[in-house]
Amino acid sequence: MNEITDKSPPLMWIKKTQKEIEEAKIQNEQTKKKGYKIARIVLSVGLGGLITIGCTFLHGRMGVGMYGTNIVGESELAARFPIALIIGIIIGVIIYLTPLPKSKQTFVCPKCETVKTDDGEYTCSCGGHFENIVSMKWIENQKA
Repeated sequence: MNEITDKSPPLMWIKKTQKEIEEAKIQNEQTKKKGYKIARIVLSVGLGGLITIGCTFLHGRMGVGMYGTNIVGESELAARFPIALIIGIIIGVIIYLTPLPKSKQTFVCPKCETVKTDDGEYTCSCGGHFENIVSMKWIENQKA
């Protein structure tokens, strides 16, 4: 099926074995989980922290504070910090729990090597059939 001939192009897509597909799937899931989790934690803590700082030190009204600036005076900081911290934690948790949008899968036609995102149409204009790129691998032909 995947025999290499003299007429074969020097580079091409071929179908992975079932074992290769399973190994790649496990590796991708582990990498995605770890990367997404770290990114979401950093984003949640960062934005929650910014909101806490903003709510603690800055006035919420359009006017200026008693010191002529938008920054809260020392006497108000102790009273504002607990509420600001609670608001920051709540918003951080909401950001962390919000699901990320799923990316579209990529498909390739092994016959003409056309690549596209999933649009529900799996027949290629060349007469080939689009395959999920996860189940394919790019190889370089080597003449025996």
